[in-house]
Amino acid sequence: MSYLNNVRLIFSGTFQADISTVNNDVRHFDNATFEPRFQGLQSNTNPHGPLNGWFNPTGSGAFRLIDCRVSSVCYKDGTSQSDPVKDPVIGMLIGGSNTRVSGKLVDLDPQWQMASQIWGLEVNLTNDKGAAMFGGKFRPNAFRDLLFTRVGGPAGDGGASAIFQSAIDGVSFAEDAPESTFLKDLREATADGMLSIRLMTFGYVGGPPRSPRYTLGTVLGVIGPCASADEPSSFVWGRRFTPAQGSASFQGINYFTGLVDEDAKRLFLDLGNALPLAATDGSLMDIGSLSAGLLLDASLTEQSAVTPQSFQSIGTIPYSGKDWLAETSGIVSFPLTTAQIDQARNTPLALVTQPANGGGPAVVAMRETKDGIFVCAEPSVLRIDSPDSKKTTIFAAKFGKPISVAVNTAQTGPQEGAGGSGDPDEIDPPAAAIPVMGQPEAMLDIPPSVTSGPKGRIDLTVKANVTGTPRDYMDGQVYLIQYGVSGQPATAYNQFDFITVHARSAFTAPAKPKWDDVQEVLAQFGNLYPIMSQKLFDIADPAEVKRNVHLMRLAFGLDISDPNYMPVTRDLSEPKLQMIRAWLDQLAAEEVAIPAQEARQQPAAPMVHAEAAQAAPPAQALEPLGGKTQFARTLRIKRKSF
Repeated sequence: MSYLNNVRLIFSGTFQADISTVNNDVRHFDNATFEPRFQGLQSNTNPHGPLNGWFNPTGSGAFRLIDCRVSSVCYKDGTSQSDPVKDPVIGMLIGGSNTRVSGKLVDLDPQWQMASQIWGLEVNLTNDKGAAMFGGKFRPNAFRDLLFTRVGGPAGDGGASAIFQSAIDGVSFAEDAPESTFLKDLREATADGMLSIRLMTFGYVGGPPRSPRYTLGTVLGVIGPCASADEPSSFVWGRRFTPAQGSASFQGINYFTGLVDEDAKRLFLDLGNALPLAATDGSLMDIGSLSAGLLLDASLTEQSAVTPQSFQSIGTIPYSGKDWLAETSGIVSFPLTTAQIDQARNTPLALVTQPANGGGPAVVAMRETKDGIFVCAEPSVLRIDSPDSKKTTIFAAKFGKPISVAVNTAQTGPQEGAGGSGDPDEIDPPAAAIPVMGQPEAMLDIPPSVTSGPKGRIDLTVKANVTGTPRDYMDGQVYLIQYGVSGQPATAYNQFDFITVHARSAFTAPAKPKWDDVQEVLAQFGNLYPIMSQKLFDIADPAEVKRNVHLMRLAFGLDISDPNYMPVTRDLSEPKLQMIRAWLDQLAAEEVAIPAQEARQQPAAPMVHAEAAQAAPPAQALEPLGGKTQFARTLRIKRKSF
């Protein structure tokens, strides 16, 4: 089971992603060439001018759910309710914890920013008095199905949308919750203390800093019963809809997934991240009358005309209206007859669109993958300390049912230019060269193919043995692993759908670490997070560290899932982390001295406050730089054919 279930809760509101953009440029990681200006706000008077710290250099990394309220609930009998008088859950808040700091939004690496994860987030349903009806911990999973052209109008990240799907672990329900049919149904359907959650984000505002929605965007969410522990939590293992070519369909429809629930006799489709948006207010573009159904002629492709003989409609999707998306989160559900269920077991599903006022034939807007084959991996992000290995599970299905099939794997190979500005005319760029990622390939070992078992899954073991510094000033190496079934087109997978590996370099810590051993790591962290080094204390200054050693020991000793974990980037190998802990322990016990000449010679760069930097509007405001859109412009990845 998953949130695509009769039992589900719909909510919407605002999210905040207060990311630090200093670390979005890989060149800023080179301590030897780091300049104080990299901690300042980007120049917005010249399109090729100094980028400095991009659009939000003083970001905290925080990810928050703000004023997210329940708009409707759906019950196990297939009915729904949006009246708070009928069910008290309507209008309640979905948000984080009231007793701990916010979660953190974390990229895997500046050279791969397409696998962001939310760490340390708690999700609670509370009433207006703050009493929790249920709550648990959001499991970190990388976002999926990012599309940069989802929203018409805004450029950059404001026009993008993506999905964070995951599980809420350790769920507990209040014993004194008000009488609610929904809470009763959800509690009965909850297994192993887990719930399924899907967040869809769009309309992010990266600037200007004086905007009232700076670092904010819109979030739509769904919560329902979780899949069992041996099923994926970061995607629905069901029916996959993909474009014929490019990153979206000919009408701008994004990748999405559906589910045929034979027990409930219903078809569920999640169109929350799929249909093109006309504006950041959530209004949808008019692409004509839209229906879902069975593509009886499996040879038909996108834009093909359909007839009653080639397409059997199951239901019409009433997507019009400004509030439809917020009220439904894009989830549609249709009852199925026994005959339709039988037919769907071997027949692709499709969306069909009819131009308004009968202005042309009904055509396939988007259809299920060729032969109904859907292959996906979880986890999609691996952090490996060399020499070691980790496993990810590859799941395979055909028309929503697990299948045994050979899945090919391959590294994408060396990738140049990732993580810089992507602007060949950039004025006064950082002095550091952009490392080449994905090489040498021999330092990562994967089998050329694996075959899923009768339950449609197989573990893929990834072995890493990165020695030295193949990326010069960056620790370890980043590798992209593509996977797929022979004969599938490249568009069967989203353009950023890889197994991504941060293979950290092999490292042996000294028995008695000194300041010289830890200085490079701490200085880099201070450079990349001005809010830490200037709002709290400069962790690149050993004297400052000594004065705050107990706070440092606490932060570096936390579990990686804790929102206060250091480093927030979660890119430090375990041996290096243990080295820093050992040095801090010695410092606390006064077993190491801090000679005056070892103190940091160059003072910290002056904090550039966003509001002060924007006191006078620029003559020509530029698109905020430093986000996912900018990073994507640096990529030149080509998928290999299997």
